[in-house]
Amino acid sequence: MVRDHARRLSNIVLGVVLKDKTLAKIFEEVEMRDEVVGGLALGISRVVIPITLVLIILLLWALKLPFLAIAIITGICVGPVVGLHRLYFYKRYLRMKEEESSR
Repeated sequence: MVRDHARRLSNIVLGVVLKDKTLAKIFEEVEMRDEVVGGLALGISRVVIPITLVLIILLLWALKLPFLAIAIITGICVGPVVGLHRLYFYKRYLRMKEEESSR
């Protein structure tokens, strides 16, 4: 469905008729790049985020803040990262469901 809309849009915008094989190759390449970039971002975040959180906790502890304040600030830092990870995996889940339904 998305591919049909993209095909129509490309024909309207470009004013040319693309071959189906060429368009299919373009879509496969874009989807592959999306998977690679998402996987890289996920892998990097699994390394960088814990190190950053430890450094933030050590900094806050050095400032003699109470543990409750450290926990709240750490939770605020972790929230968006957890949300991005859930969004990434939900997107992969939807893509798998779409592929299963198209078979």
